[in-house]
Amino acid sequence: MPLNMNKTPSSNDKQRALIPKGQHMARIVQIIDLGLQPQRPYKGQEKPPAYELYITFEFPNQRIEIDGESRPMWKSRRIKVSTNEKSTCYKWYFSLDPENVYGGDWSKLIEKECAVLIAHDQGQGKNEGRVFDRIADVVPVMEGVSVPPLENDSVLFDLMSPNMDVFENMPDWLQNLIKENLEFDGSKLQTKIEGNPTRWTARAPGDAPEDVDGDEVPDPVTVSTPESEDDPW
Repeated sequence: MPLNMNKTPSSNDKQRALIPKGQHMARIVQIIDLGLQPQRPYKGQEKPPAYELYITFEFPNQRIEIDGESRPMWKSRRIKVSTNEKSTCYKWYFSLDPENVYGGDWSKLIEKECAVLIAHDQGQGKNEGRVFDRIADVVPVMEGVSVPPLENDSVLFDLMSPNMDVFENMPDWLQNLIKENLEFDGSKLQTKIEGNPTRWTARAPGDAPEDVDGDEVPDPVTVSTPESEDDPW
């Protein structure tokens, strides 16, 4: 079963349950290091690869019934790791750690309480007629507001020190996304996967670049990747 209960494959094409539009209290339940990922072109221009995180929030007051049990809903978003002040990563991080107590380390924010703004988007093309919920922003909770503790175990995955128990419990699509990162070849994760060849198939899209924009590659959880001012995430 996928870690994100809202992404469980369905046998029908019904509109899945949506988190209502507006601001909701939440906690960070999952932070996954996706490594160095290729980027889509922006305004016709090729973009350099960027380190990415996959961040999931648990919403205690938004419920879904699974096997007759009420469970909190989850919602996730991929973000580029960046210290560009216009970027999603920078804005979210300093909303949750305004004094920079943890020096930009997202791993220290696991289980952190917050308020999440949910927007609804109309589907297009093959998804016309459907509605999708989306994380539009993350801000601090209002003073005096108490956010319940997580009901599910928090999940933290760092490619610098990959926990295989965590990796093995990820859905296939998320495992594949991580294995397709541009620094997978020769990584600690590849070594651990190939140590159990009956269960895993290593995928290496090519040699990993030695640097990003001329800078030495640091810890992917805390480093910034230079980006253009007009293309923030």
